[in-house]
Amino acid sequence: MGSRDLWDRVSPLVVVWRYSEELTSKFLDPTEKRKQARMMLILATVECIEERGIGGATIRNIAEKANVNSAAISYYFGGRDELVKQTLENSLENGFDLSDINIQDDDGYKVVLKKVLENWSQGVRNYPRISRTLFGNIVLDGPERENIANRTNQFINDIYNILVEHGLEDTRQNRISQSVMFSAFIIHLIMPEVAKIEEITGESSYIDSLIDTV
Repeated sequence: MGSRDLWDRVSPLVVVWRYSEELTSKFLDPTEKRKQARMMLILATVECIEERGIGGATIRNIAEKANVNSAAISYYFGGRDELVKQTLENSLENGFDLSDINIQDDDGYKVVLKKVLENWSQGVRNYPRISRTLFGNIVLDGPERENIANRTNQFINDIYNILVEHGLEDTRQNRISQSVMFSAFIIHLIMPEVAKIEEITGESSYIDSLIDTV
């Protein structure tokens, strides 16, 4: 999954932010300072969710993780619910960010698809609770269900178009096959206990078998 903003190096970013905030605040305009403060709280929320689950991302825990007064959450987000919502939206966008995947012009569509699936799988492994919270909204009819489902469908469509650019024949059957494949892969990622793929064949072999269905 994407790694530029949230998806990798979350803890180091928060640490660096804490030590640099006092220095940089003297040189930033109010708008930029607000953006930085909001991002610091989002990063802290990511950490809280990964450490304690969505229920553990309380105002107190988030403020403590970000090293700020709890009133900052209401000031910058209007409350905990909006902060969690923005955190999930940022995480979703980073998870679907393809810019850091090394796709070459001469890669065949199966090579491209494997890179995407491996990258996505690594992101979910790095942030399992964020990932389960996101897709759990779809499974459990959560408050962000429609938004997450629409963004996921857009991502799958974007991938399909890239695969066509890299040699996949553009047919109705191929589009259906890719959608079914991604649905199976998402279930595997967020509920690995269900089929226990790694005990049967290993994830790399599983990814190869999925790719062969497209």
